Amino acid sequence: MSASNTDSRRRKSIYRNGAGQHAIEVRKPGNGAVIKRANYFNSVWGAFAAIDLGDFNGNGRSELVVLARNGANKNAVEVRDALSGARLSCVFYLSPNFALVDIKSAADVNSHGRPEIVVLGNNNGSSNTAHAKDAKTGELIARPINVRDSLNCPGGS
Repeated sequence: MSASNTDSRRRKSIYRNGAGQHAIEVRKPGNGAVIKRANYFNSVWGAFAAIDLGDFNGNGRSELVVLARNGANKNAVEVRDALSGARLSCVFYLSPNFALVDIKSAADVNSHGRPEIVVLGNNNGSSNTAHAKDAKTGELIARPINVRDSLNCPGGS
């Protein structure tokens, strides 16, 4: 799998390296020079998406996050330090019957001083559900939100 995400500050690319792990490269815009390369998960996982996450280990740099699914249909998020590449956390999201749809970061909702991660999944084509968890501990921030139900608000469209 290969995916790219570009913003005004840097570009991220996910690819499978020669050892079967997923790697993320962060490159400077313009000249494409590699700023950082870090390995994520192993060969039984399929990388789905990558995002930047605000600093939660106190070094002043954003962390890098990869969302992946393995052969047993488990969905997980791995957070790595953008400077050292050290793994900071690995948190499971959604039950195996959910297909991955998207991943986003959110402001610190639970006052732990770290941003949260929200994963959106689709339950066998019937509905989308969002899970918001603490990026480090995996603590569920709020009950899962059924996105289809929230779009059917009285008086809404």
